Amino acid sequence: MHRRHVLLTLLISCIGATTTIAADQAVTIVTLGDSITKGVRTGVTADETFASLTETSLTEKGVECQVVNVGIGGERTDQALNRLDEIIELKPRVVTVMYGTNDSYVDPGKVSSRITVEEYTSNLQEIVTQLLLADIQPVLMTEPRWAADASPNGLGEHPNLRLAHYVDACRNVADQLGVPLVDHFAHWTSAESRGQTLRDWTTDGCHPNPAGHRELTQVMLPDLEQVVSHSAGQESAVSELPKRLLSGSEPVRVVCFGDSVTGLYYHTGGRRAYTDLLGIALRRLCPRADVTTINAGISGHTTRDALARIDKDVLAHDPSLVTVMFGLNDMT
Repeated sequence: MHRRHVLLTLLISCIGATTTIAADQAVTIVTLGDSITKGVRTGVTADETFASLTETSLTEKGVECQVVNVGIGGERTDQALNRLDEIIELKPRVVTVMYGTNDSYVDPGKVSSRITVEEYTSNLQEIVTQLLLADIQPVLMTEPRWAADASPNGLGEHPNLRLAHYVDACRNVADQLGVPLVDHFAHWTSAESRGQTLRDWTTDGCHPNPAGHRELTQVMLPDLEQVVSHSAGQESAVSELPKRLLSGSEPVRVVCFGDSVTGLYYHTGGRRAYTDLLGIALRRLCPRADVTTINAGISGHTTRDALARIDKDVLAHDPSLVTVMFGLNDMT
């Protein structure tokens, strides 16, 4: 199992939880992004953008909401991060985040993308983290695919060749941090494979026209409906333990309680057991985290043995979180 899935087992139900929204409370949704989010351009009015269409569609479904479009043409993730405080001050319940087209683009005379995929990943992680800590539900969205006949970038490449790597990075961040993902790139790729000419969904091979904005709305609407419906009555976007991991505000101690699968290192050839890897992965996922993992596994132990030593081996460490894995020896 990939180590990020170990993290998801522990954290996804908490980190990915939705925000506090009373059933009768109006929902503010902010759409954060570049010119594709801004939408308005020759041939596209404000009422025809996916932000406006989303507000109309949710309202028609009985959701009292306001969608605030804060897209800026040409913006990258580093620039979005610089103005994130302004977004948080709007006190939205949900923020959709869609970047990658500008980050990945290679300008004429340049030999690399405007932002490296590593920087893009780090910026997205920070955007999501800051939103979660502000009790705002992020919804990551991949950018739509460029049309097949789009103009090449500064290296003479089709822009999709670079964009695809940033799309994968966006998917990975959503997976790692347990937040919803709307995969526009996948939808547009699938449509193209079925014979749809993406030029018919854009004004210039990149920016959506009214038909393209309708497609974006159609794809994202189910996820937004789910986020809003699951939000009603929830206490917080992030519970206390993930907040401590994300912010590093207090130490986090994780005790891994079990038998030889937890306690012994022979199966890893003398290398690190999963308990150590868990600590490494948590620190990578949450760079601010002050986390300690404690191995409390003993070979041959059953759940009966576990009860006899739980005070000394687990509770004495004052743990923030305890993983419990027994069963192999109970069967024998």
